[in-house]
Amino acid sequence: MTRGFSNNPYTKATLVLLGGLGLLLVGCRRDGASGEGTADGSKPLARVAGLPITEKQFRHQWRQRPGSDTAQAREEVLEGLITRSALASAARREGLDQDPEIAGEIDRLLIAGLREKLLRPRLESARVSEEALRAHYEQHRQTQFLEPERVRVAVLWFDTQGQAPLVERFRARLDTVRAQVLAEATAFPVVKGFGSLSVANSEHRVSRYQGGDVGWLSVSSKGDTAGGWEGVVRRIADGLASPGDLSGVVDTPEGVFLVRLIERRPATTLDFASVRDRIDKTLLTERRRQIEADFQREMVLRSPVERYPTALTALEGLEASNSLARGRPARPTGPPTLP
Repeated sequence: MTRGFSNNPYTKATLVLLGGLGLLLVGCRRDGASGEGTADGSKPLARVAGLPITEKQFRHQWRQRPGSDTAQAREEVLEGLITRSALASAARREGLDQDPEIAGEIDRLLIAGLREKLLRPRLESARVSEEALRAHYEQHRQTQFLEPERVRVAVLWFDTQGQAPLVERFRARLDTVRAQVLAEATAFPVVKGFGSLSVANSEHRVSRYQGGDVGWLSVSSKGDTAGGWEGVVRRIADGLASPGDLSGVVDTPEGVFLVRLIERRPATTLDFASVRDRIDKTLLTERRRQIEADFQREMVLRSPVERYPTALTALEGLEASNSLARGRPARPTGPPTLP
């Protein structure tokens, strides 16, 4: 409640008074004479400046304290409520409930309560029909739910650092490895990549102890010029058609590469069952946003609103008074959102 008030001219002691915000909110309401029922139908337990301390308020405060039910405990809780009510009344007399920042905090609390009471049930009851889920799937199956072609490859790589002597040395080593794999194909099962040869013939730390296997990569599209190590591997893999195929030794600014295809998977469309929950989450989020927007419009339409554009246009000095211009973070102006 008090967060954001550090630059307010009121003291922290004054802000403590506003712990009785509930009492501030009913400052203009008067129940009947002493002993008459309150708005919630219960008998008042006390009155402060004409305002009742209700059984509902007492029970709420009682639940916040530990300990057993004793006469002394009841008196302490009631006296605490009386003190809070008296301080809140003093704050109203000082006009603090009209301070723009404090009034904004009160509005935010009221809005939060309104949303909890009226909006949350609508949000929680929102559902997306099976028909809507399937319709969304059919509409977007070739875009959102298309898995691109992928390849699993083994890579041998040396970082030549753009130096010709290193290029020459490492190209020769990879040429030798390539010739060995071609000559002794049965000794190098496709699923093992380059086998034990990768340990001494690659500087790629992640894959060198796994036969050079770098896992699955999306195949680059035609004309793909993506840079970096992986971009080079993807482009080399584009030219390999069948499992076991070897590339030539490729010299690039990223180093020299030798790539072997382990497996290729064609582009596939994910089936509805595998993406149903994802679609449901997406559409439900969209529906709840729409419900929230409709709720706000409904509440505005229920309230008489008068706008005075001339007065708005006549305002001056707004740049100087803007909190961002003074280097302070702006406070949120919209209603709080429900979790």
